[in-house]
Amino acid sequence: MTHDEILARLDARADGTLPAGELAAVERHLAECAACRREAEALAALLADARALPRELAPGRDLWGGIEDRLAPRATATVSSIPPRRWRPRLLAAVIAAVLLGGAVLLLLRPPARPSVAFTREQARYLAASTDLARALARDPGHLAPETQAVVGRSLSVVDQAIAEAEEALRADPRNPGLEQMLLARYAQRLELLQRATEAKRQAS
Repeated sequence: MTHDEILARLDARADGTLPAGELAAVERHLAECAACRREAEALAALLADARALPRELAPGRDLWGGIEDRLAPRATATVSSIPPRRWRPRLLAAVIAAVLLGGAVLLLLRPPARPSVAFTREQARYLAASTDLARALARDPGHLAPETQAVVGRSLSVVDQAIAEAEEALRADPRNPGLEQMLLARYAQRLELLQRATEAKRQAS
């Protein structure tokens, strides 16, 4: 098998669906090819990290500042262990899974006594940044494969459903600080997902 053929089979190898004959050929190649072996190890590590993330996190500080800093284009790639080539759909799916699990922040972004006007201001900031990224991604998906774009779309649908449910709860109980914080956490989750997708687009270009 060629290098490209091996790389195309790493996803199936990782989830255990690769036929036995092909698996044996892939394993022989990986034993001899350091470059492909690094790819396989990077994929395995990323999937393991995604599975190990906690489902709830309690942030010790306001999350907006860190997210805001990441909105500016970066001069270098942040995933140094993965060569600068088109991301495979499963690899991006693993990153998105990490975002969805690690971003499920159901506790406080700020103290619960924050007045509703402050919530409205934060809400506007998240929505503006999220809208800008979503439009840019839709307008120019770059070299992302259709399968990868589908993964991003499905993941956004999951987050958007959670946002809709939080918004409905807040409409039923307006000015509830706990519901405000939960909704802001969902917005942050969506923004982080879009930022990771935009980052993947730059990697694929």
